[in-house]
Amino acid sequence: MLRDRLLYRLAWEAGRARLRAGAGRGAFTLPASGPAAALHVTTVSRLPAEVVAALAPALDRLRAHGPGHYHYHYGTVHLTVQNLDGLDLDGGAGAARLAELRALVGSHPPFQAAVRGLGVSASTVFAQVLAGDATLRALRADLAGFLDRHGVARRRARPLGHANVVRFAGPVTTAFLAELARQRRRDFGSWTVTEVELVRTDRYLSHEGTTVLERIGLGLRGPGPGSGPS
Repeated sequence: MLRDRLLYRLAWEAGRARLRAGAGRGAFTLPASGPAAALHVTTVSRLPAEVVAALAPALDRLRAHGPGHYHYHYGTVHLTVQNLDGLDLDGGAGAARLAELRALVGSHPPFQAAVRGLGVSASTVFAQVLAGDATLRALRADLAGFLDRHGVARRRARPLGHANVVRFAGPVTTAFLAELARQRRRDFGSWTVTEVELVRTDRYLSHEGTTVLERIGLGLRGPGPGSGPS
């Protein structure tokens, strides 16, 4: 966890420096949302209601300082485990891949996660999600190997756990950054991650643009309770 805290600090300094310098101010283009933009297959874990409720006052203050940005709806705030774009889940081959994915995810145990403060990049504000052990890192590594086995060019591995809460849609004010700095080290609560959702979605996990393909329980060899298309 110390390594992760150091990486979060470096990300904070780099993101804040770029925003203060105005880097990319003319390049803020929000991704599309909704069914037509549901082009991404990914695995996620939603933050539980009690953690989101603890975050809400801080997020409301950020909204007051930057109402023009995109603020994630509370029910869509999520930790991305591994992006699976390019993985074909259709037909017989897709069914076999899905069975392999269930077994892979289910072979990892549930793990503790905690939101410790808010961070910033050049384009987002995110909740800093710290895993209590190496399970998240191991799960990501196994999913990356899964993509390699199926010839899918995977995106760069995520070194840290994070859950986006704001996407910038224009210049970021000094007042917004000052409010964000006050939330950098706050403890917003912890929970046990017991399942991973396989979804087809847009960049926001929006209600209208997201289809849950499978809910896979951790610590199982098959799908968890409530699994199956929805």
